[in-house]
Amino acid sequence: MIKNEYKSSILIHPGVHIRNIIEDMEINQEELAKRLGVTPKTVSEIVNGKANISNEMTQKLATMLGTSVGVWINLQKAYDEKIIEQKIQDELENDKEVLALLDMNFFIKSLKIIEKGLHKHKKIEFLRTYFGISSLQQLKSKDLLVNCRKSDCTPNEVKNIVPINAWVQTAINFGKDIQTHSYNSALLKSYLPEIRSMTKQEPTIFLPRLTDILKECGIAFVVLPHLKNSKINGAVRWVCPEKAILAINARGAYADLFWFTLFHELKHVFQHKTKDTFLNYFSDGILDAVNQALEKEADEFSQQTLIPPSKYLDFILVNNFSRNAIVSFSSSINIHPGIVVGRLQHDSHLRFNQYLSLKERYAIVA
Repeated sequence: MIKNEYKSSILIHPGVHIRNIIEDMEINQEELAKRLGVTPKTVSEIVNGKANISNEMTQKLATMLGTSVGVWINLQKAYDEKIIEQKIQDELENDKEVLALLDMNFFIKSLKIIEKGLHKHKKIEFLRTYFGISSLQQLKSKDLLVNCRKSDCTPNEVKNIVPINAWVQTAINFGKDIQTHSYNSALLKSYLPEIRSMTKQEPTIFLPRLTDILKECGIAFVVLPHLKNSKINGAVRWVCPEKAILAINARGAYADLFWFTLFHELKHVFQHKTKDTFLNYFSDGILDAVNQALEKEADEFSQQTLIPPSKYLDFILVNNFSRNAIVSFSSSINIHPGIVVGRLQHDSHLRFNQYLSLKERYAIVA
C-alpha cells in the first residue's frame, strides 16, 4: 500500500505503480476497478501502459490510497516528459539524414550564422528554429513554401527540394528584416526603364540603386549565395499584400541570367499573387508549378522588356550573328551584349559555347 509520496527517480509508466498496488492489496484488476468506481478496461489500459492517468483517476487514486493528488500527477508528468525527450532524440537522429543534404558552408562560411565545429544535433536544433519548422523532415515537402500540384517527392528529387526550401526560407528571413514602403505597382512600372539601363553597369554600381528603388516600391531585394543542389535562380514571396520579397541567387551568374531572372520575378510581383511563392530554377521536373500560364507570362515579360520584340525580329531576319553585329545591335538598344548572346543561344541561333567572352559573369558578394 502507498503511504508516502513517490520520490523515485526512475521514469516508468504510472501503470507499473498501480500494478504493484494491486499485488500489495492482493486483489485483481477487476476488483480494483470496482473500488475506484471505474471500468475494468480503464484499469487494464493504465496497468499495461496503453493509457495515461486522467485527472479523474488521479483524484480517485489519491482518495482511495491516502496520497496527495500531486504524487500521481508527477508520476504521469515525469513519464510524459521522458517520452517527449526520447522522441526528440529520435527525431534528431532522423534529421541527420536531411542535414546531410544541406551544404553547411552556406550557413557557416557564406552567411556566418552557424559556428564552425558545432555538433550535428546543435546544427539541427538551430536550423529548425531558423526555418520555423519542428523537424528538418518538413524540408522534404514540395509544397512547404511553394504551391505545387503534389507534395510528395521521389528520392532523387529530395536532394534538390531540401536545399530549395532551405534557400527560399533563408531569403524570407533576410527579406523580413528589410524595411520597405507599401507596394506601389505604378511606381515600379515607372522605374522599369531605369532598371533596364542598369544592365550595362557593374554590380557595385547598380546593386545599391536597384535595392533602393525596389524598397521604395514595396519590395525587399535579397541577394543570397548559392546553396548547393538548390538549382534556384530567384524567387518572389509576399510577406503581406503590401510587401514582397524578391530574391536572386548570387552564384557568379552571367549577366543575361541575372537580368532575365530579375525581370521574370518582377513580373510575378506585378501579378500580385500574394498567396503564392514563385521560383525561377533550372527546370528538370523538380517543382510542378500550379500556374504554368503565369510562368510563361513572366518569361515573355522578361524577354520583351530586355529586348524589344520588333527590334529583335528585325535583327534575326538579317541573319548576321557575328560578334560585331551582336555588339552593334546591343548598343543600339542600350543593353548588355551578353543578354543578346544569351537570347540567341536560347533561341538556337547560336551554340551555347559561342561568344562566351561577351557574357560577363558577375562576381556578386551576397
